[in-house]
Amino acid sequence: MVIIMLQQEIATNWYSYSIIIFGLIFYSILIIIQLMMILSPKSKIVKELLIGKGADWNDHTHFKTAKGFAYADLIVIATLLILSSIGVLAGFLWGYLFLFSLGCLSIYFSILCYIIEKEYTYPNVGFVGYYTYYWGSYLYFGIAAIIISLSVLIF
Repeated sequence: MVIIMLQQEIATNWYSYSIIIFGLIFYSILIIIQLMMILSPKSKIVKELLIGKGADWNDHTHFKTAKGFAYADLIVIATLLILSSIGVLAGFLWGYLFLFSLGCLSIYFSILCYIIEKEYTYPNVGFVGYYTYYWGSYLYFGIAAIIISLSVLIF
């Protein structure tokens, strides 16, 4: 019964398209940077993209945490982004279930990054950079994804 319900097609609305486009833009940038982190973890450009221009890894744990996030983003986040985008754009309820999951993980990782990374990244990118891209966009995406998903799944 649940599987039949998840295969139900629904009309996709403008805010569903908006959250998918927003997610694809911001997460595509992140996924490319994370792929660079895995392929060339010691490169200068990776450091500049992840922690700011002219900054260096605080210690070995900071570097390993960033590398762990890179693998998690590529394995979990990229998969959920692809599945939710396909499902939502095709108008299937299962797409919104994946979008809800992606939203929850986006908030989860945003909280972790805020606690772990803020002291390293914020001074290098400033208020606007930090609260719009480095940290804020993923939190905002997560909140919006959960609200949109619940509005479709519940109502």
